[in-house]
Amino acid sequence: MTEETPANSENAHFTNCLQRFEKMLRTNERYFFDSADFEDLLNHYIYNNDNGKALKVTSFAMEQHPYNVLFIIRKAQILSASNEQQKALAAISRAESLDPSNTELYITKGSIYGQLGMHSKSVECYNDAIKKADEPDDIYLCIAFEYEKMADYFTAIRYLKKSLELNPENEAALYEI
Repeated sequence: MTEETPANSENAHFTNCLQRFEKMLRTNERYFFDSADFEDLLNHYIYNNDNGKALKVTSFAMEQHPYNVLFIIRKAQILSASNEQQKALAAISRAESLDPSNTELYITKGSIYGQLGMHSKSVECYNDAIKKADEPDDIYLCIAFEYEKMADYFTAIRYLKKSLELNPENEAALYEI
């Protein structure tokens, strides 16, 4: 006889959600999932590099939870990873209209602008994120990367040092400096 542990219970719940979602895709039926279930599904597909299904999760999640900004941000991140930066920026714009205080949306926006080669605009977005962040050491690192792309190494080093002042154990900043 096996004992039902919380980890086994969570695993069984996720497996059930995954099977229900896959069935929903095959049969065009609609099932309700709470936000946490959609997040788990989204993380699963992103981890397995299945951007197509991850985008489907975001679409269904946004239908059922239209004011949950996380799903809009994840959609923008997936679109950006799929080289669809303009669609990603449109999604981020929607997220910004719903929750302009969300730090992650400014980080995502900065990343998208960086991919587009708009490094100054990217730095602006990262600076907006810093104003809202509790722990901005990784954001300083992102800014440093943008300055490196602009070949402004002295400014990049200044931001790497800021990152390390906040978190002396930041391995990426240590490596980069």
